Amino acid sequence: RIDYTLVDRSLLEFVEKGEGTLRCGPTPYDNPLGEEAALMAATANGMFESGTFAGGGIASAPKSVLDTQFGPTHTGMIYTPPSYSDHIAVSLVFNDRLVSLMGVFTLDEKDAATRKSQPHKKQRSIASFLAPKESVVCQSSS
Repeated sequence: RIDYTLVDRSLLEFVEKGEGTLRCGPTPYDNPLGEEAALMAATANGMFESGTFAGGGIASAPKSVLDTQFGPTHTGMIYTPPSYSDHIAVSLVFNDRLVSLMGVFTLDEKDAATRKSQPHKKQRSIASFLAPKESVVCQSSS
């Protein structure tokens, strides 16, 4: 289980730490950052059904259970439904002092440093591997 986020030391003073608990439903836990709370966060308080060894894939869940991933803005882990991904999202909230110090952030996708930090954008999509190859037409001279 990943239970931490790495943040550059120069940014720490601007991070909103939040309430210090995992989103694990309405049940309070003795240790809100402990193993039981982590299990409840990852399973939407036990509402996500586990996969079976008999096959059949991941069980679907009602919208109310899927919506447990949403909540107030916070710094922490966001557990997404198993049918969406086996990864979790991370949320990092900065306070207003960072914006007042640095100004409004804009993404310049043409900036060389920005492009270098996003190597995944150079990869072709999986659909490009499935597309038919261009055929070469050779004409014979008569």
